[in-house]
Amino acid sequence: MGEKNINLDKLVEEAKQGRLEDFLSKNLSAETKAKLSSILSDKSKTDKMLASPQAKEIMKKLNKDK
Repeated sequence: MGEKNINLDKLVEEAKQGRLEDFLSKNLSAETKAKLSSILSDKSKTDKMLASPQAKEIMKKLNKDK
């Protein structure tokens, strides 16, 4: 299965509904899921990822309704 672009608004909505893991498993390849898991299991890699402009945009959208 090839990678497809993930709709950021849909990702945020699924996260807000508590369905992020299911959404990602349906929209990421096995290779990408493995890479994400590797990043999330390493604090320095996770911190670097969360500092990215893309992650900041996602966090801003997630926190918009709070």
